[in-house]
Amino acid sequence: MKKLSFYKLIINFLVLFLFASLSAQELPKIYFNREAQRPVLNLINQAKNSIEAEMFVLSDIEVIRALIQAKKRGVKIKILLDLNQKSSQKKIPEFFANGIEIKGFLNKKGILMHRKIALFDKKFLFLGSTNWTFNGFHKNQEVDLLLDDSKIIQEFLKQFKKDWEKGKKFSKENT
Repeated sequence: MKKLSFYKLIINFLVLFLFASLSAQELPKIYFNREAQRPVLNLINQAKNSIEAEMFVLSDIEVIRALIQAKKRGVKIKILLDLNQKSSQKKIPEFFANGIEIKGFLNKKGILMHRKIALFDKKFLFLGSTNWTFNGFHKNQEVDLLLDDSKIIQEFLKQFKKDWEKGKKFSKENT
């Protein structure tokens, strides 16, 4: 009986080890063209504590649904958007209705907030050229990078904090 339990323990350990090694990503990882939506959705769905993002355009319905579900799970979400992007502005009431914090980049004449960067649980940074839109995910030639480099993440956090503090807070009245 003891021998059987020992073998069961070993088999369970090997299965767990194999599963963990298959599911673990080697980072950094590069995504080309139309590969970005799945990892973005996975990162949102796996976030436990926080999501901080600066997005030029954010209008993809699947991403918005995943963000709302993350908020319902208790994830703190802060998103900074470019104020000139009408497709993003149309989604702001939906974010508000679901308690997601949104601010707008304070445009100076001719300056865009053109970033496409998101940080998940202060552990994973996803950045690149893809706008989080249907076209960005399904039609365009893009390149994105997922990394877990703590030095780079700390630099992004510092910049995000500065940008967030300067951002224009949206209210129901000005959406």
